[in-house]
Parts: sequence; structure tokens; C-alpha cells
Amino acid sequence: MIDVENYVINRVKQEIETEDITARIYSSHQRSPSEFPCVMIYESSNSTYEETRTDGVERHAEVRYSIEVCTNDKQGKKENAKRIANIVDRAMQGMGFYRASRYYSFGTNESSIVVALMTYRGLVGESPSGEENDYTVYRR
Repeated sequence: MIDVENYVINRVKQEIETEDITARIYSSHQRSPSEFPCVMIYESSNSTYEETRTDGVERHAEVRYSIEVCTNDKQGKKENAKRIANIVDRAMQGMGFYRASRYYSFGTNESSIVVALMTYRGLVGESPSGEENDYTVYRR
């Protein structure tokens, strides 16, 4: 199985850090995050791309990532969520993923938390260089 989840999470984390933003990064959904702002990023789907499977070996995988950006600022929380979401978007598209959706919601306490929810998709294959943790993402 082609597993790029840690690679993707680390690339997004690096992009956020280059913008000098302090945000807690979670690799799974958190019902009640302990720190804000936070970014929850996790692979929500990974399936073999049958067209390139040869001799029983997976050559490519179709993957989908779910990303939640949560903020609870007293003022400007939606703007802050948008700013962080744009950084995440730049990182994901920079890797070759495309955004399938982006919308805003409110956490369980509608007056205190804004959540930017995004999904990204891509077709992932191991890099031709053969280097570990080096992948190619193909837009579909």
C-alpha cells in the first residue's frame, strides 16, 4: 500500500511554520481540541488505482485528505481560519493535490469556534527517483 499520510502532514506543518503561525497539528479528527488554532489533517480514503496495478503490485493510489482548521479567537476568528486555510491550500496544491471542497462551519458551541473544512484529492505514485518519502501526485 502506498502510504503518504505522514509525508503530507509534515509538508503542511512545515508550510504553516514558515508563516510563523503557532497552530496545533493533529493527525486525526479531535472532537474537542485542547489548543487553538489547530489543524486536523488525516487521510480519509486510500484505494488502489486499478489501471496501473501490475503483477498484483500497487503502482498508484487514489487518496483523499480531510482537513479541519479550527479557531476560537475573540474577534476575527473566521478571518484567522481563512488565513490558515489558505496556507494549507498552498501546501496541498504545491504537492499536486486539488481541492475538492471548502466550506465553513461552527463547532459544538456556535459562538466560540469557527471551522474551515476542506477536502483534497490526488493520484499518488512513488517517485521515479526511488527515494523514500518522495512521492509524485498527479492531478486527475
